[in-house]
Amino acid sequence: LLAAAGYRDYARRWAEGSALERLLLFLAPSDAPLTVNTLLQTLHDQGVPCDEERLRGALGSLTQRGLLIREDGTWRAAQPLLLPVLRWEQGRETPTRLAQRAREEHPLYTETRRFLETVGFAVHDLDHTGLLCTSERPLWQDISPLYVHLALDRTLDMRFSQNLCESARKAYGGDLRGRTVAVVIDQPPQIGDLHQIFALRAQEGFTVVPLPRSLMTQARLEELEQETLREQIDRYTGRVDLYDVTDAVTDVLSFFGRSSLLADLRRRLTDGRSLIIFGLRKVGKSSVLGRLREESPWPVALVDLEGYTGTLRYVYEEAFRGWTAAIRLAYPDLDLAAPPDWEGLPNAAAWAQAFRRAVVDLLGQLSSLSGRPGLLLFLDEMDVLFERSEYLEFASVLRSVAQDPHCRGRFALLVAGLEPILNRRDRMDGTRNPFYRFFGEIPLGPLDLEDARTMVLSIGGQMGITYDEDALTLLVEAGGGHPFLTRQLCSRAIRYLERPGRVEPSRASGAIEAYLRDPHNYMAETLWGIDAGGPPPEEGEILRTLAQEQPLPTDALIPSGLLPDQWRRHELALAHLRDQSVVQEGENGLELTIPIYHRWIRRYILNLPD
Repeated sequence: LLAAAGYRDYARRWAEGSALERLLLFLAPSDAPLTVNTLLQTLHDQGVPCDEERLRGALGSLTQRGLLIREDGTWRAAQPLLLPVLRWEQGRETPTRLAQRAREEHPLYTETRRFLETVGFAVHDLDHTGLLCTSERPLWQDISPLYVHLALDRTLDMRFSQNLCESARKAYGGDLRGRTVAVVIDQPPQIGDLHQIFALRAQEGFTVVPLPRSLMTQARLEELEQETLREQIDRYTGRVDLYDVTDAVTDVLSFFGRSSLLADLRRRLTDGRSLIIFGLRKVGKSSVLGRLREESPWPVALVDLEGYTGTLRYVYEEAFRGWTAAIRLAYPDLDLAAPPDWEGLPNAAAWAQAFRRAVVDLLGQLSSLSGRPGLLLFLDEMDVLFERSEYLEFASVLRSVAQDPHCRGRFALLVAGLEPILNRRDRMDGTRNPFYRFFGEIPLGPLDLEDARTMVLSIGGQMGITYDEDALTLLVEAGGGHPFLTRQLCSRAIRYLERPGRVEPSRASGAIEAYLRDPHNYMAETLWGIDAGGPPPEEGEILRTLAQEQPLPTDALIPSGLLPDQWRRHELALAHLRDQSVVQEGENGLELTIPIYHRWIRRYILNLPD
């Protein structure tokens, strides 16, 4: 009787776990220890996706419930006499059934299936890594049926590539030519792995469409699933130029570098500290905000102030809409309160009060969740609002929310703009600036050259483009790591190139020369702003001096004998150029950061040979 009572409790504790946890106990030997590596391999052989972090979490849960015992980095069954009884009672088919359930419970599987069903596909399981999707909608007739291969906790290596081909061939009845295969990924692939996949595409005659998890998540947040998938398919089945992308890029196949920056931003924001990112146009500020929104452990609302309509109600509404969408995505079982009746509120003061109350209420609801997540508000293109009359009111509201006792430490702002003026100006029109020295400042400069190389190779690999080493070096070094400028140079280099194709040094140098001659290039329109009168006098003087000779010490860039106000203007000009990463400190002094800009100034401003 005691044994029977003990077994009933044992079976109850086993049944309380997830499918992965129940399967792990079935895989555990009664008289031998378990190791993480052995379990990962066993799960892989059973077709069960699981990474080490998820596995350790499941083992910890089993240990907490008294079903496993941890000893010296291994685990063993806590009640080995009851384990065979459990297996006998549950039956031989239980491991197979649990393996399928574990696959279906994997977040990437469930999110992918929901995404595909939302856009109009009927989804059918083929095997443990593949889905066959069919649709009667005219929008999908050109690709239906579509085979979707899931890289569940797998790296995109040669073995994965071979499995992809084998599974796709089976799904399409043996012939892959002219077919489209979507590959769902949740981690950035290595350059060599991408090359393998796209080499197979060329060899087998089918098209691979990467479908990053981050892309699906973003589409769901914006409720643009159908448009996003169609755009992604058209991008990879057509002859588009993936370098010539002007919008913010955030998915794992398009965003490169800045991993340490993202980690630092996550840490500081979730400590409740507000930050401002600033830098040149097209240097990647919007992309950082978008990527950080996807990686943040807290719900994020991202408001692009380029769409600002002239009333603060727009910003409050967009913020609340963004938070509720992110919360529903991450915590679907949380019952959120109804949004404020913005249209029924009479004036700006009522909007502000409703916004404060809404933030406090959301934080109160989130406080019941594990980790007590907070709220983050990202404001892109903050410069749009800075010169408006409503700026002071808006800044006062946001600062008061951040410092409210109910919100402190669980609410933070991340704003992006060209300049950090809103953080540095003490008074405006005789009134104190609420945001004066409120933000931690993060200047955003170009990518490291190694990250820029990765960007060029990865995007090229997705189009079937490869590079001679010398050609790659020419393009990357000319762009100085500036992501937009480097992509523009590469776009020139592949223009009219038959794909798959290879960029040679002569083509790369020709592309650089053609871009230099273009009167509408980034140097003329943005870096120098030639149509807007060029840079301020002191900055122009420093740029001309460095273009004639570099590197130079700081003293050589600020003339001696200046009056105090002139000296300060020169100091501020140099500080601004350094803040914007136009000028950097080299081994032997200051120099222009972007080599092609150096050439452009010499040729088109100074009329000197470059």
